[in-house]
Amino acid sequence: MSNRKFLFLLITLPLLFAGCFSANKAPRESSYTIAGYDFINSGISFMNMGEYGDAKSAFERAFEQFSLIDDSDGKIDALLYLIRVYSKTGEKDKTEAVLARLQSLGLTDGPKLLRAKTEAAFSEGEYQNVISLCEPELAKIKLQQFSEDNLDIMSYYINAGNALGLKISGGVLADYKDLIVIATEKHIDGSFGNPLALSFAYYTLALTYYNMKEYQNSHTYFTTALELDKNYENLPGIADDLYMKGKTLVNLKRFTEALDHLERAADAFKALGKTGDYDHAMVDIMSLRPDKMDVSYLTALLVNSKDESLKDKIRKILKPME
Repeated sequence: MSNRKFLFLLITLPLLFAGCFSANKAPRESSYTIAGYDFINSGISFMNMGEYGDAKSAFERAFEQFSLIDDSDGKIDALLYLIRVYSKTGEKDKTEAVLARLQSLGLTDGPKLLRAKTEAAFSEGEYQNVISLCEPELAKIKLQQFSEDNLDIMSYYINAGNALGLKISGGVLADYKDLIVIATEKHIDGSFGNPLALSFAYYTLALTYYNMKEYQNSHTYFTTALELDKNYENLPGIADDLYMKGKTLVNLKRFTEALDHLERAADAFKALGKTGDYDHAMVDIMSLRPDKMDVSYLTALLVNSKDESLKDKIRKILKPME
């Protein structure tokens, strides 16, 4: 072999092998990434169906896939979704454990962590904590470029205010609507990655107008939320949308439509095993349809329920019968 040929091989062989290895490495990384996000998408589907156990497993599997290639962003995404499940199932200790895992990955600040914290606090009914977490960030959010995290943060902040009976300032509401407009535009052009965050935002906006007794606006936005949730088969969202749209229709004195929505909401709550919400829907139905009144059911709720707002509704519809 000539020195020239040897020199050529000496130079090119490492490059050839490097090319082979890098070509093999890229698909492997890609396959793990694809598998990870496939598990995330499966988890989202399970979560939308209310199958939270399967959702947890899917998000943990996603985390495992991303761990194989040390994909920090993927691992963080998987854990953020896992927090959503634990928030929905009310497992506070596990939510806090996942928050610790996020921080161990270096997520110690910023909108992603804030969104996770606000979601966890909101799901645990710690509404004042949500307000405290978010208020210092509102001015910053207004100045930042649009992000899905900031949309969710604003949704939880406003929902917490609604839950506490606080008046949402006109400025905050205007900023929130600006975020929703941007999210809607991005959803239409396909660049918005989380349509359920958008449906939740419309639900939040509708609920805010409902509390302000602006029922026509409320009806419009609940309708949009319902359409989005139907498109993405978000069953828990559909149930909530139907229920609140039904209550809005009652206030608009469109009683036939209201009854239809409330009955569909009751069926959805029952299928999801959301007993408390089902009871609320049934009591509202009975208030519209005295012929459907089940006194023994209502009496049992008065005795056994710890929900004072539900018991107040029951007393109102039973009072004329005394």
